[in-house]
Amino acid sequence: AHQWATENAEQMFYAAEMTHFYANTCVNFIELRRGMRVWIEWLQAALASSLQYAELNKNVITHTGNLGAAYAHLGETVPAIRYCRKHLALARRNADRAAELNALSNLGILYRNLGQIERAVRFFKKCYKLAAELSERATEANALGNLGVSYAILGDSEKALEYHQKSFAIFNELGDIRR
Repeated sequence: AHQWATENAEQMFYAAEMTHFYANTCVNFIELRRGMRVWIEWLQAALASSLQYAELNKNVITHTGNLGAAYAHLGETVPAIRYCRKHLALARRNADRAAELNALSNLGILYRNLGQIERAVRFFKKCYKLAAELSERATEANALGNLGVSYAILGDSEKALEYHQKSFAIFNELGDIRR
């Protein structure tokens, strides 16, 4: 069914819609049964379909972010960063604050994984600031925790402890005792 949708997406709007459905709804099946590379193929087909039809343009942000996540999952940091940067630009252009938060956090994690800690800190601080503006408390706490980890890597245990304490305080306030 996915192959049919991909092959007919240019001629039929319904088929283009189906590429979006398969890329987003079937992700767990794909990961368990087919692997991350198949999900990337499906996301790329869905992205192409979304760009072709104005009615589906809203999906471009989602597919771009998911491509970044898929490449990150495979440990392919360069394409992951490329898609996450596109995701951030699209989110900002479309005033999608939730997608912007997601992109900022993902970029921070990717740069931290590359060992570019100062750059990661900049993304986590932007994520924290935006989360605070939007009153997204759980995202605030996650950003603070990521800042704590980053400062620990940099060897600044005082700042690391400060950020972790702030993170734990918010998680406790939210009743999230897993942290």
